[in-house]
Amino acid sequence: MTNTQKSLLALALAGLGWGAARPATAAPAAPAAAAQATGSAPDYAPWGELLSKYYDPARGMDYAALKAKDAKTLESFRKQLAQVDPKALSKKEQLAYWINLYNVNVVSTVVEHYPIG
Repeated sequence: MTNTQKSLLALALAGLGWGAARPATAAPAAPAAAAQATGSAPDYAPWGELLSKYYDPARGMDYAALKAKDAKTLESFRKQLAQVDPKALSKKEQLAYWINLYNVNVVSTVVEHYPIG
């Protein structure tokens, strides 16, 4: 990845609130199965754990380590988010859902094609 690409990615991620290295949340997390059944917010804990392991605000995302150690976890979480019915969520929960879904998909796409260059 070139410096320009890294800068653009960092700028885009910063604009989405990645500087805090936490998933967007609108309500306390609920188990994934309960989120689907009751319309409560999805459990973003797996995403938060991945960010805490592989994202450093000063250095960015460690895509190499994420791909090597937790690509399956990331893909599993991506599939979990795909099962959520956003219409069943409150407006704030929907916003958190769409932001997190976007971020997970961007990171997952980079991991799938890593190294990019």
